[in-house]
This record gives sequence, C-alpha cells and structure tokens, in this order.
Amino acid sequence: MKVTLSDSQIDYLNNKLIESGYSVFTQKFVFEIQEYLQLSWLQIKRRALNRGIIYKQGFLYSEIYEGISSKAIICFKCNACQIEYKILYSKLLSRNYDNKYCGKCYIKFVTNSEVWKKKNSEAQKIAQNRSDVKEKNRNAQIKRHQNPEVKEHYRNLGKNLWKNKEYSNNISKKILLKWKNKDYADSVLKKNKWLYQGYFENIFYQSLCELSFILNMFYEKRNIKRYDAEAISYVDQNGIEHSYYPDFIVDHFNIIEIKGKKNGTYMSTDDVELISLKKDAAETKFLNTLYNYRIIYIFEQTKLLPINFYKLAKKVHNGKINKENLSSTYGFCF
Repeated sequence: MKVTLSDSQIDYLNNKLIESGYSVFTQKFVFEIQEYLQLSWLQIKRRALNRGIIYKQGFLYSEIYEGISSKAIICFKCNACQIEYKILYSKLLSRNYDNKYCGKCYIKFVTNSEVWKKKNSEAQKIAQNRSDVKEKNRNAQIKRHQNPEVKEHYRNLGKNLWKNKEYSNNISKKILLKWKNKDYADSVLKKNKWLYQGYFENIFYQSLCELSFILNMFYEKRNIKRYDAEAISYVDQNGIEHSYYPDFIVDHFNIIEIKGKKNGTYMSTDDVELISLKKDAAETKFLNTLYNYRIIYIFEQTKLLPINFYKLAKKVHNGKINKENLSSTYGFCF
C-alpha cells in the first residue's frame, strides 16, 4: 500500500503555500516544512503525489547559491507588473539585461533599451545584406509587383505622399544636405552617366553650361555659390506638385537657373512649358523679397561676352587648362 500524506498534513502544506506568497515552496518554507513533518522533501513530494497533489519547490533570488542546478525554478515578483513569475535558472542566466521582469515585461523593457536597439539594428543589417536574403526579397517583390492592382496601389501611395508639402520639403532638405557632403557627391557622380560634371573651386556643376557660368562669374570677380536655400514648389502639367532647386546664388540675392538655348535643339514642347512653370513659381516665391530670380541661356549670353566661356569650360573640365593658365592667359583672379 502506498504511503500518503494525511488530511492535516495537506492542510498544513496548503496554508504554508498561501503564507509563502508563491505557487511553489521557496527554500525557507521547504526547510520549515521538513522540520515540522520530520520528512525529507522527496518523501513529502512522493506522498503528496500519491494523493494526486503536486508540490514544487523553487528559489528566491536571495536563495540562489553557487552550484545550484540549471533546472532549478527561480521565482520572483515582476518589477513592473508585480505578478509572480517562474523561470528555469538556465534561462535566467541567458538573459543579458535586468532579470527581475516577467516574460512580457522583459521583452518590453529590453526592446526599449538603447543597447538592445543598437544590437538589433546591427544584426538586422547583417541579416538583410546576406546575398541569399537579398535574392529572396528581390524575387518576392518582383512576384508581388506583377499583380497590376498591387502596382497601381503603390504608385498611388507614392503620388499622394509627394503631394504632402511637409514630406516633400523634408526629403528635399535631406537630399540637399547630402549633396553638401563632397564624398557623397563624388560617389554619386562616379556612378552617374552625365558627361560633364564635377567641381570648380568647390562649386558643383553638372553641365558645361553651368561650368561656363561659374567661370564667367569668377572672371567678373562675382560672389557665386550653389543654391542652398529652401525648395521651390511648383505644379507640373499633370497637376502633380514637385520641389525644384535653381542652380546658383550670385552676389547673395540673385537666384540663377542655367539653360543652354531658349528653345534648344533637344527641348520638347513639354520641356519649354516646364521651364515656364518653374519660372512662374520662383518669381512668385521671391516676390516682395530681396531676391531676384533669373534664367540665363548660356548660348545667347556667350555672344555678348569677350570670352567664349563655354569652350573654355570644356578645356577646364578635361584638365587642359588649370588655375595658373586661367590667371596668366585669361586674367582670372583667385
């Protein structure tokens, strides 16, 4: 016949469990119970099980000792929600942050910590840049966008997003700030297919027309820099709002946009109309301010100047003429 605990012994154990404040017996109560019943914990556990009752023992933080079993149950009240939480000692050891949190609160605490955010960000970068992951994501996107409805949905999202003035201005400012970084600009320029682009005296140009204008301003000893003020908003022929940046600021108050010919050989009717829309938007923006907006058509201006700066620009860009040549031969002052 199996030996079991008496009713009075069960009542005693249940009362002690309530007194402990936990659903398991902590070590303080385990010792007290063993002494009172004059039984070992193993005997108590087996006799209770013979009556269909399961009692477990655990450890408070203060009861953890060196050499404790990795399977030992550690119990505590969560620092955040104050609910009892039990965890195996081995899992507790694997935690890298504050341990006195239940599972749910621990995740909240950890994911809101700067250390975790940084580690997770670095891990995500490594994972997302693996060649197999990139290929998998690429194929998934291609397959997804083969659906006409999905394609149209994202196209409309993009259009509506750019109609938001705050969003478009914010993106424009970020792009302008990036271009001020010469390393970034150089890396983009190397990948770009434009034929004539670079820097002259730290002023960026992206065509021979722009470079010829820069040379003209240096020749005339004028103050010139790349346009770095706020974007100009305009609405195109299709009613879509865009942000536009002119090319240069000359003598602090002259906003300059550079073009080749007024009705250039490669200009379509839409191009001419778009230039007009941008011009109207710029003139409206700078109305009643100290700024003066002007479009300069290089090939028309060249006829009126003592030097053909366009031809000179090509030589400068190709490295056939340097600053010393410009000073000695053409009278430039730097």
